[in-house]
Amino acid sequence: MFYSETKFANHCAKVYGQLRKDYPALFSTLEETQMHNSGARDAKSRQTAADAAQLKNKIANKMFVLTLSGVCDIYDTFGHGINILQIVSILPHERFDKFNEVCVEKLLQMSKVIESHEKCPLSKDGKRSCLWPKYHADLQSVLTTGKYRGIPILDDNPEQNRTRRGFFTVLQNQRMDVVATATTRIKKLAERLSEELSVSVFDDQATSLVEQLRPLLDLRRLANKVKLRGSTMIGSLEARTFVKNGKKIASNIIQIPDVELAAQYKEFLRRLEKVTSRIQEKDQPDSMGVLKMFLDSARGLYLGIEMVMHVLSVASISMSVESVVESHVSVYESRINKKRNVSEDRGRREMEISLNGPIVSRCGGVVKAAMTEYWRKESKRDDFWHFIRKSERIQLQPFEVSKVIDGKFKEKSKLPIMDK
Repeated sequence: MFYSETKFANHCAKVYGQLRKDYPALFSTLEETQMHNSGARDAKSRQTAADAAQLKNKIANKMFVLTLSGVCDIYDTFGHGINILQIVSILPHERFDKFNEVCVEKLLQMSKVIESHEKCPLSKDGKRSCLWPKYHADLQSVLTTGKYRGIPILDDNPEQNRTRRGFFTVLQNQRMDVVATATTRIKKLAERLSEELSVSVFDDQATSLVEQLRPLLDLRRLANKVKLRGSTMIGSLEARTFVKNGKKIASNIIQIPDVELAAQYKEFLRRLEKVTSRIQEKDQPDSMGVLKMFLDSARGLYLGIEMVMHVLSVASISMSVESVVESHVSVYESRINKKRNVSEDRGRREMEISLNGPIVSRCGGVVKAAMTEYWRKESKRDDFWHFIRKSERIQLQPFEVSKVIDGKFKEKSKLPIMDK
């Protein structure tokens, strides 16, 4: 089974999921094609009927449909993990922990409970939280009704027997053999994915870097420690470790004396204690929230501890470049697809506008200039737009009908010059 650590997981999940969803329609189409062409006089139509019958038999058996359902569940989990890797606004250790939790560890747990829905864990409300929602539901349907998503499923290579009772005995044994084989195949795939993803996505070097960054960036845990034991105690215990790890991460501060950096770190802890002590436990910000709080120019908490904030800023983006590149690739592929036959130069220009141009709610000036240039070439006039609405009701102003639209108009473009 092919898999990739990148966007192909979501692509596979979409393909398998759509095949499962469209299975009844696909089967009905093949059956209709077979019946319509089987009695035809020409050889081409009869061959079409034979091909439809062959394909129908390949997909209308227990091994195929159960494997399909199992793979759908696996790639749903796999795709969720890949989505986490592509999040930009997340700290390295949080990305590492979350990916392992929702993908690597979950796949391993899935492999242990695939044999029975009763082995699936219980949720907080006491209900069974199925780790194989598609596979277990479809397996139950196949075993009890003989149907998969409403379509009767053929027995895999049924054997003949002299007596009716013997026939049904063989059939039942064979049915369970097929289920056991399909279950084993899916279980091995889940185990293999869990094992290989645990070492291929974050290799030893990346894992070592994450563990080096964790003490620096786990600011929520640090805030709790400061709240319990005080900034003075934590500063005395951890300042030396911060200086050591900080100089490894931000090499351009190596010349800064350790004493100066340690003093700034202790001041950082004092401010952290002061800020978080005012916030109730349930409203405590996460690590990213704490970092944003200290970088907020309105608060000015970074003044006097610039070296500490520099270390934290460098550490927070140490493993984010790949995510940014993946996001840019996704933007490119969503715009440049097989339905739009654009040149390479046009593609580059569209990417430049998409990434660095104005946001939709502030693109009026750029769009107007572009359209004027287009119609100047077409009609040799600047004012000849033969499709334009000039109603005052559609001017760019805050709407009162949607919070989403109001929010869009409050956003700023990446480059301020684009909003003019």
